[in-house]
Amino acid sequence: MEANTKSRRHYPEAVYDTRSLGFPQAVSGRGGRLVVTAGLVGWDKQFNLENDFGSQLHQAMENLAEVMADAGVADGDILHVRIYVVGLTQDHRIIVGQELDRQYPDRDLRPGTSLIGISALARDDLLVEVEGTAICG
Repeated sequence: MEANTKSRRHYPEAVYDTRSLGFPQAVSGRGGRLVVTAGLVGWDKQFNLENDFGSQLHQAMENLAEVMADAGVADGDILHVRIYVVGLTQDHRIIVGQELDRQYPDRDLRPGTSLIGISALARDDLLVEVEGTAICG
């Protein structure tokens, strides 16, 4: 386990090392309560939505952080983040990487992350949705 967390990042020697890519191969947790979020989108508290991908992603990640904090999740105890992007492009990948660097500046505590390109979300104006899994308590 990492210092002061209920989670551990895994970089097995038998598999390619993803530290330089900014994420672990796996994150495990123990001794706590599992927290799984709903899909979070780029709405602010009043359901306002920006039209651009970067703004929606930033707000969705902020929403994820707020939901995790409300559930009692400490920094470093988010095990996995799944990001769904409508019409995923290389530009989206760059923006996602920058947002992950901003949200999780300590790469040693970064959650496992999946980036998934999709054709649509529940509403036409939504460009990105994030989900998180954590362990706390």
